[in-house]
Amino acid sequence: MRKEPASFLPNLAKRKWVPFLFLPLFLASCCNPFSSSKLALDPDSFPDGQVGVPYAVTIAVTNADTPLGDVQPVDPLPPGLSLSWEKWQRHFSVAGTPSTADDYRFRLYGYSYGTMCAGKQLERSFSLRVAPARP
Repeated sequence: MRKEPASFLPNLAKRKWVPFLFLPLFLASCCNPFSSSKLALDPDSFPDGQVGVPYAVTIAVTNADTPLGDVQPVDPLPPGLSLSWEKWQRHFSVAGTPSTADDYRFRLYGYSYGTMCAGKQLERSFSLRVAPARP
């Protein structure tokens, strides 16, 4: 006569396939399948600058599931400013001392790494007003 186990749970640990049940749950928790495919920025615009006055702004990437892989200007930045970012971070900076007054428009392109989640892209146009130096 065969004896049935008292409960299903004590036998669960003896089954070798049980860990594979949890793998899809683990993978699904690693990224947000409902988030946008574009990277969001905070702040989403650049503050005004002034010729001869040091300028620095740090832009945080707010909806990246993974760190940034690259951020590059597609168009030239205003003279005297440069873009910097560190690999594996979720932010970048534009800093320097503006040298020429004008209203500038430029585009930035970047992406976040993809792992179990697909990487996301950033392509945004920005404007930056650089005021003349004060006498």
